[in-house]
Amino acid sequence: MTSRKVSKSIAISQDILHEIETSINSGKIGNLDEFVEMALRRELEARRQTEIDAELAEMAKDPDYLQEVTQLESEFAEADWEAFEIGVN
Repeated sequence: MTSRKVSKSIAISQDILHEIETSINSGKIGNLDEFVEMALRRELEARRQTEIDAELAEMAKDPDYLQEVTQLESEFAEADWEAFEIGVN
């Protein structure tokens, strides 16, 4: 799904702009708009992943969660071993 494009003015360092323009001129990237959108998407995804990692770290401190995980691991241990013995991945 493609979102509606909007125009927004931004200011970036001249040295960064020069590097981007060099990449555009050499054919490594399409144009400035595409590059900026791609970079912003990557940054947003990295931030989402950081939030998920922080939430998982908090879960690892939760004794109730850890007890539940330990119980599940115990319940599946025998089936895991049987699968390993017959070569199922």
